[in-house]
Amino acid sequence: MFFGDYSCVAARVLAFARQVMLVALLLFALGRGAEAAEPPRSLSYHATLLNGAITGSAFMIADGVAVTNAHVLGRRGIGEVVTLLAPGKPRGTARILAISPRMDLAILSIDPDLLPVAPAGRARDARGDPIYAVGIVADGNPRRRLVISGTVASERRTLAPFGRGVIASMPRVKRGFSGGPVFDRNGQLVGMVAALREGREDNRRTREAFILSADAIRAEVSRLKPALYSAHNARNDLSLIR
Repeated sequence: MFFGDYSCVAARVLAFARQVMLVALLLFALGRGAEAAEPPRSLSYHATLLNGAITGSAFMIADGVAVTNAHVLGRRGIGEVVTLLAPGKPRGTARILAISPRMDLAILSIDPDLLPVAPAGRARDARGDPIYAVGIVADGNPRRRLVISGTVASERRTLAPFGRGVIASMPRVKRGFSGGPVFDRNGQLVGMVAALREGREDNRRTREAFILSADAIRAEVSRLKPALYSAHNARNDLSLIR
C-alpha cells in the first residue's frame, strides 16, 4: 500500500471518528436536556416545614396563604405555630388557620414575602405526562431541596382520605416530600404530594405518589374561607382564591 493509500484510509478513519463524536455529543445533549427539563424556579416555591420530629414540605397557594398535608402537622391544631425554611430566607413561622375534615390538607398563614405564589395556570396531568416534585429528605439537610421527576400513571380519581388527584410513578420520592408542590414541564402547579407507596413497573419495584390536585386544593381553601376569616384577618390574602 502506497503512502497515498495510507492517507486516504486515515482521512476516512478521521471522518468516521468525527461522526461518532458528533453522535455522542448529541446523545449527551439530549440526556442533559431531559435532566434540565424541570420547570424554572421550581425550587423557589418550596418551604421546608419543621414540626418537632416531623419534617415535611409546604408552598404558597395565594398571598400569605400556604398549604401542606394535615398529617405533616401531627397533633397540632388551629392557631398553633410551626417553622418554615424558605430558600435564601431566615427562619419563618406559619400559623395553622384550618385543617380540612375531608382531605389531607392544612391551611397556614405565612408572611407573603416568604415565598412566591405557585403558578395558577392550567397544568398538564394526563396519563403519561412528565411531572416534577419539589421536596426534602426527612432525615437529611432541611435546606437541601430536591427536584425529582415522575410520570402520571392514572386518570384523576378520589382517594380517601387524601382527596382528588392522580397517581404518579416517582422512583426517587421519599419521606419529606409530603406537602410539597408538583409542577408540569411548563412550570404550572399540578398539585401536592400527599401520600407515598411501593409499586411495581415492568416487574420492578418502584415508588408511587398520590398527587392531590391543585384544583381540589383551591376549591377546599375557598370552601373553608369563612373559617379562615374567623381564625385570621386574611381577606386580602385570600382574594386570589376563586
